[in-house]
Amino acid sequence: MYIPETNEDLIEKCQENNFRGDFSIENDVIIWKVTEHIVLKIILHNHDDEGYISEYYMDDNGKLFPQRHWHPENYEIFGDLQNVNDNETMVIRYDIFGRRKIIIDSIQKLSGLKDNIFFRYEKT
Repeated sequence: MYIPETNEDLIEKCQENNFRGDFSIENDVIIWKVTEHIVLKIILHNHDDEGYISEYYMDDNGKLFPQRHWHPENYEIFGDLQNVNDNETMVIRYDIFGRRKIIIDSIQKLSGLKDNIFFRYEKT
């Protein structure tokens, strides 16, 4: 079980595991630009034993639109990031108006969306 001690430690671990995208640190927050349109902000040790991960959709002008956030235990943070990196749990959903939204959930839960005429989805 891997528990990152510092922001630099987590970024190094991600890079050692060939995570895609770019990492930076701003005001003690890790910014992970996963793809052209997906950005995660990660806070280690947000509270005693938990961190904070928030996901954003970034439009072509660089404006961030918050999608959702969660509070993983410190020992779960790297695993959650691995799942995002490995496309295990992240999709971009398009609503009936063509707007893109990011949702992170289990592939089993999302599989029902593929036949729904109101949604198109794609793995990132």
